[in-house]
Amino acid sequence: MTDPHGAAGHDGRQGHDQGVRGDGGDLVEVPEAPPVTGDQIVDDAVSSLRCVTAVPVQDQPGIFDSVHRTLQDRLADVEG
Repeated sequence: MTDPHGAAGHDGRQGHDQGVRGDGGDLVEVPEAPPVTGDQIVDDAVSSLRCVTAVPVQDQPGIFDSVHRTLQDRLADVEG
C-alpha cells in the first residue's frame, strides 16, 4: 500500500526523490554514494553510515560513536 502523504519507507528512502524526512519533516537529500576521500579508513567509516537507518534507533548511537572514534583516531594519526 502506498502512503499518500509521502512518508519514507523502512530504509529511509523517499521514492525517486532520493531523500529522507529530517527532524522538521522536510525532505533531506541523500547522496547516491558517500564522497570518496582517498583514505580507505575514512571511506569505510563514512560508508558504514549509509545503512544506519536500517538499524533500530536504540542501536544507532553505537554506530555513530564507532564512526566518530574511527575518524578521530585517523585524524590523530595524520596530525602525528
